[in-house]
Amino acid sequence: MTCATLDFDILSSLEENAYKEGYADGEAHGKLHGTFEGRQLGAEKGFELWQELGQMEAFARTWLQLNASNEAQSTTSDTSRKQQKAYQHLQSILALIDTMPMENDEKVDIGASMERIRAKHKMACLALNVNPDLSNVTTDKSSSAAIDSQGATGRSIIIKGRQVDSSQLHF
Repeated sequence: MTCATLDFDILSSLEENAYKEGYADGEAHGKLHGTFEGRQLGAEKGFELWQELGQMEAFARTWLQLNASNEAQSTTSDTSRKQQKAYQHLQSILALIDTMPMENDEKVDIGASMERIRAKHKMACLALNVNPDLSNVTTDKSSSAAIDSQGATGRSIIIKGRQVDSSQLHF
């Protein structure tokens, strides 16, 4: 009978080789799942960002259109300083939104651009005496505030000199 010689070097590195092989497989698997997960997260966050920008753009365009129709109906061109400031803020919101890149660009700091747009939005809201919080806009009638003795809700605003219940605006 011949006795085969055992290579003890292979046996001593068996555990280390298995560890390295498992680590390499796990790393490749993690990169693949990380890519898919990153794409999904990026799509969700991109959608949220552009939804917010769309709401601010619609807000600015609506108020600019209301301002234009008020000026067309008015016989005097007397506008208050506050209205002029609001008009300037609304114009700059639209200009800043137009400069936002539609694709990834390493040269543009999207976070800083969004902060500038949000700041302009808040300043326009203050000048227009409107709540700047976009997250509380709702179309659910059951969540509206209780109607007071004059028939106006707690979330009413003044548009064209008339008191309007903002919870009844469906947009």
